[in-house]
Amino acid sequence: MDINTLVKDWAWRVNDGMPDPKNRNHIELLEAALRDHKYSDEFIHAYIQSITEGKGKYTLEQVRLLGGDDITQDSVDKLNSGKIKDYPILGNKKFSDLVKWGYKDFQKYMSQGEDIIITTASSVKKPRNKYGEQLAHLDKPSSAKSTNSNNHLGRVQILLKLSQLSGVTLKPKMGAGLGYEKMQADQITSWVQTNIPKGHDSLPLYIAGQSAGVNIDGAAKIDGSPKADLALGIGGKPNFFVSYKQGAMYDAGGKELKASFQQYGSIKSFYGNEFSKQVEARGSEFKSKIDDFVNSVAQKIKSIGNTFFEKVTGVEKDSDGKIFLLQGEIKTEIIDKKSKFVVNENLSAITKRCKSGATDLYLLGTKAAIGWQAWRSCLDMGKVGEDITLMSIFGNDYFSGNASKDNCDILIQAKQKLQVGFAINDEGNATQIHISPSSAGHIMWNPKIHGGGTFPKFGKQYLPFLVARYTGETNMDVPSGGFMIGVRLLIMPASHVKEGKSV
Repeated sequence: MDINTLVKDWAWRVNDGMPDPKNRNHIELLEAALRDHKYSDEFIHAYIQSITEGKGKYTLEQVRLLGGDDITQDSVDKLNSGKIKDYPILGNKKFSDLVKWGYKDFQKYMSQGEDIIITTASSVKKPRNKYGEQLAHLDKPSSAKSTNSNNHLGRVQILLKLSQLSGVTLKPKMGAGLGYEKMQADQITSWVQTNIPKGHDSLPLYIAGQSAGVNIDGAAKIDGSPKADLALGIGGKPNFFVSYKQGAMYDAGGKELKASFQQYGSIKSFYGNEFSKQVEARGSEFKSKIDDFVNSVAQKIKSIGNTFFEKVTGVEKDSDGKIFLLQGEIKTEIIDKKSKFVVNENLSAITKRCKSGATDLYLLGTKAAIGWQAWRSCLDMGKVGEDITLMSIFGNDYFSGNASKDNCDILIQAKQKLQVGFAINDEGNATQIHISPSSAGHIMWNPKIHGGGTFPKFGKQYLPFLVARYTGETNMDVPSGGFMIGVRLLIMPASHVKEGKSV
């Protein structure tokens, strides 16, 4: 190896002529120089490891942390010998178009100023961005033989090499990700604060070329857990509210994809105090159509079998954890594990309901609960279905017509970071801030605030459906009589509605 020639070439490629092995960008330039000099990938990998702070010899403990406890010392020796080739790991479809991530893909991502955190506590190792959102994942193989295969070791090797880069940290686990929403908010604020012209406190906001009717100087904080996922505003005070969905709507050829998100929204209870006021304000037809759907759901649950209990007067749980439904003098033990979980989660709700007298109980439990759905097309419900759809998308205050954290100005669906830029006048001065998703994304304006009241158009995969599905902790009254547990009501896009007969 001609060290002098190599060092001169490396120095020539570095801006200041002073290569730094601790600088990951300089290391990438060294790799390029070695390839130009026709060195093998195995040699390059071993040499790079030998100069980066003396790292490169993996221990059994290091490899098992990222590859699994079944990794053998022989496998570690193969990794240290440079005989294992990288093998890409699976990507997260919501984050990028990459189906698989190789080492160079991670390097390219980090070259944009991004850090990576690899979580290691579970059997699935997950490279994440700084917000905790998953970029890719390495699953634990099903057998010790597979764990020590060259393919798996090649995947582990990518994580091992990543772990040695500046800007990459390993953590056992992370709390819930701060979210794609914060990623978008941070990058908008950073861009505006870096680029907004001197003398301007804020500029008019345009989304995909349409005026939002407000000025902003960055993102703004939202208190509580509202419908809005992110907000824009002035000085941290929100004046424009966004319901944000992560993922692409269209592929590179313009074909509409299945919805990347599972639901438009959740109406926690059709009969809670907050929602009841809105139901009453919409008139009797609104309430009757909702009641009809809930009654139909209850009858579908009843038809499953072992899910309907007539005239329940109470519920008991003994010291051994056994649970009994009371029907007067009759005690019925709930044996099925799933049903027992649902009843246990709703013990106090059932007790409270029975204080008003015996009630018929619809229990979505047993194996039938897994993946169970009952649905009805919102657009087959006329104006009521449209109202339910818009309220689920933009927030429970939709009918007020006033933008707020519970009545969003817009729904934005995007896969990558939103595009941010200025409009410039003839004098070269910035006059507007423009934000838009890429061509793979999608926006929907709140028709009551910005759309002239016209109901939005929906793609085939995005048609709205009123769906009842299993969620063990939930409960509600049945309008025709009785109490229903284990059922949650959602508005979901068509691509996440199961095939089969509706109710």
